[in-house]
Amino acid sequence: MKTCKICKETKDVTNFTKYAHSVDKLHTKCRECLSKHKAQDYKDKWFTYQARLKKAECKKKGLPFNLTPEYLESIWTMYCPVFGIEFVCFDKTSDQSPSLDRKVPAKGYTIGNVSYISARANRIKYNATPDELRKVLAFIEGATTIESTS
Repeated sequence: MKTCKICKETKDVTNFTKYAHSVDKLHTKCRECLSKHKAQDYKDKWFTYQARLKKAECKKKGLPFNLTPEYLESIWTMYCPVFGIEFVCFDKTSDQSPSLDRKVPAKGYTIGNVSYISARANRIKYNATPDELRKVLAFIEGATTIESTS
């Protein structure tokens, strides 16, 4: 049995995660309190988490990176510049969640090359060229048909 530092409840040791740096090798917070703490920390330090995530992605993909949490916070806006909708923060499953977009993908996540747009807008844009997007739009609007190359 162990007492949680936050909720002060005495719980079975299975309710505590392993933590190598403590005397008993268990975390001082129970799983439930630790989970709440981590969720709040993510919200409080969101720009820091975003910078870390993109830095790791750039390292893996060999892309340039020089973003800071302060820069990300400075370019933040509450609305998607593409659709004009308000962002829904901290819901990664929402089409309205903010997504850090690279204006020129090859330039990586660098100062001056990123902006926040909605996840939906970023998925639509993904790796299409402006010409490809114009062709898709024209097709959807019925302004053109696909020509056979045979």
